[in-house]
Amino acid sequence: MQAKGLKPNTTTYNSLIGGFCKVGKVSEAKDLSKDMLACGLCNNDRFAAWKPDIVVYSIILDGMCKTGQLFEAKELFDSLLTKDLRPDVDI
Repeated sequence: MQAKGLKPNTTTYNSLIGGFCKVGKVSEAKDLSKDMLACGLCNNDRFAAWKPDIVVYSIILDGMCKTGQLFEAKELFDSLLTKDLRPDVDI
C-alpha cells in the first residue's frame, strides 16, 4: 500500500488491529498500535495519518477481555483518562 504512494489512515490501522484481535492475537495488535504511535510521535511521514482514538482502544479492550486479559484491560481502560479520551457507551 505504501509502496504505491498510499498512506494508511485511522480506519486502515483500526482494521488491522481489529483483525489481530479477532484471531486472538491481542499482543500483536497492541504492538502494532504502539509501533504506529511511536512512529507518529517521531514525526515519521510513514504513519503521520494515524492517531489512536476511542475506536482503536475499544477494539483492543474487546480483544483483551475475550482472551481473558481482564487485569490488563482494566489498566488500559483506566489509562484512557490520562490520554484525554473519554470512554463512551460502546466501551
